Amino acid sequence: MDYLQKKLGLKNNHAILTSIIKTMGNYIDEALNKEDTLKMKFLAAHCERIINHPLLDLEMRGILQGKLGHIYYYLNNYGKAKDFLEKTLSELKEQKNNDSEKTAETLMYLGDVYSVLCDYKKARKLSEESLEIYQKHFSKDHLGTAKALAHLGNVYRRLGDYEKAKTLCEQSLEIYQSHYSENPIKVAWVIAHLGLAHKELGNYDKARGLLEESFRIYQKESSDNHLREAWILAHMGSIYREQGDFQKAKGLLEKSLAIYKRHFSESHIRTAWVLFLLGEVYKDLKDYRKAETLLKKSLLIYEENYEKNHTETTKILTQLGEVYLLQGQTNRGEELLSTALKISSESQHPWRYFSLEVLADLYLKKSVQALKEGHEKEAQQLKQKAIDYLNQACHIIGKCLSKESPQIKRIQLKLANIDITKPKEDL
Repeated sequence: MDYLQKKLGLKNNHAILTSIIKTMGNYIDEALNKEDTLKMKFLAAHCERIINHPLLDLEMRGILQGKLGHIYYYLNNYGKAKDFLEKTLSELKEQKNNDSEKTAETLMYLGDVYSVLCDYKKARKLSEESLEIYQKHFSKDHLGTAKALAHLGNVYRRLGDYEKAKTLCEQSLEIYQSHYSENPIKVAWVIAHLGLAHKELGNYDKARGLLEESFRIYQKESSDNHLREAWILAHMGSIYREQGDFQKAKGLLEKSLAIYKRHFSESHIRTAWVLFLLGEVYKDLKDYRKAETLLKKSLLIYEENYEKNHTETTKILTQLGEVYLLQGQTNRGEELLSTALKISSESQHPWRYFSLEVLADLYLKKSVQALKEGHEKEAQQLKQKAIDYLNQACHIIGKCLSKESPQIKRIQLKLANIDITKPKEDL
């Protein structure tokens, strides 16, 4: 900046400086559209160096602030993204800026950030406000409308409203494919998010097909070891785990983790996310010590980056609690499961169904043990507690999924098996 200041006489030439900042903004947009993370990292460092330069006026600083918020969103640095996006939104309001597109875009990214940070009420409000602005001021086929629909779908998926998420992503994809097919990276991004909605709905074959389609586009259009490829590989690994192919899941997750480690530190939140998914796989492979190590490492990173009541934290606590139960550490397992249930119940997130399900399994085991020791009344009480928990789990997940979903079928099978079992020692 100092070199340009001397060379171009920027101190006395406001127009040239404005042009330079706007050109930089356009260059950032190009990197964002291509999801070029290497360029994003370089541009973020450059913007951070010059954003407080005394020659920059409020408008120029506002441009860079907004773009930095977008960059950090894509780099999964949600704390920094939130800070820059909130500053941008605040300044737009203070200046009574009538730039509808910039306001809508800022609201869109900020809404998605809040959903990651588990402030779901605020996330939905901001995201819906963004979509309303696009629909009011631009055509129904506007690129921003397509983006806002997909981002709102992402928010609803994190909220647990998977059907709504699917519908919004389908609407977004229709606009992209009809009007913006020349931007395959963004088409791939929406296809992947549609796949995630199907994954949460238990439509695993459909989800896998969409994710594979998205992955092929990313491989064709982007460099090797692209961050989005790592993200898709991890989700595909999760689907293979749900379908019982644990070795395939493990291989995909290890590939994903290797890519993330090339881009991020060992303590990055994306690294923690894949460690959690790998921990689930090792639990299913019955390598409980390895599972425990991975889950504890993941939990530590999440607790360092987010509040302790974060949804992902409760998921890890639940899986770790189950691992302890499987190793015979009943008290420790029950403590973690109860903590996870308490946190997820406060947020009313649908994922609390799984904590209830695992606790139900625990109480059935305790019922068997009580019966063996001759405590028939206690055994019956524990059994009833398990039934109550499974019914609660079924009720919660039934609001999000169809009766044919694998999750509901699994819980219903457990209930059926309990119902036909008499209070005998072989319960």
